[in-house]
Amino acid sequence: MFKWPWKADDESGNAEMPWEQALAIPVLAHLSSTEQHKLTQMAARFLQQKRLVALQGLELTPLHQARIAMLFCLPVLELGIEWLDGFHEVLIYPAPFIVDDEWEDDIGLVHNQRVVQSGQSWQQGPVVLNWLDIQDSFDASGFNLVVHEVAHKLDTRNGDRASGVPLIPLREVAGWEHDLHARDEQHSG
Repeated sequence: MFKWPWKADDESGNAEMPWEQALAIPVLAHLSSTEQHKLTQMAARFLQQKRLVALQGLELTPLHQARIAMLFCLPVLELGIEWLDGFHEVLIYPAPFIVDDEWEDDIGLVHNQRVVQSGQSWQQGPVVLNWLDIQDSFDASGFNLVVHEVAHKLDTRNGDRASGVPLIPLREVAGWEHDLHARDEQHSG
């Protein structure tokens, strides 16, 4: 009988993960014990479904893996793990990486430039991160590379390009934008 790894009841591979220690970061400090338990269960499932690929000699310990999985699951804690179905791998560089970026300007000219990236989220492919900025995501500063890239994945679930607008009916977009700008002014003023 074939058993799908993400449907497996056997979590023996995740039993030795340092979940308690992984929860001990400021960005997760606000979670209730119920939410922490739910996040741990979801992160264990995430690690069954996804492959974390360390690049350029980077080594990921079980603690690193547990924390990365928890950060991936945090934005979908109330939505469910299936919201992260659009990819199978997370590529992790030791530090920000250089990519050849190509884009078309307003008049149709195509430009190509080498740029330094902290992360990328490809619509039909993996999430690409770097370990230095992942570590900066553990505090409560408001910078969180993992959550940022997950937001891009969620944003492109409908097949469109990432726009930042959640998947809501078109008639509700104007109200959402109004509320967003009002809250932004509240926090910056």
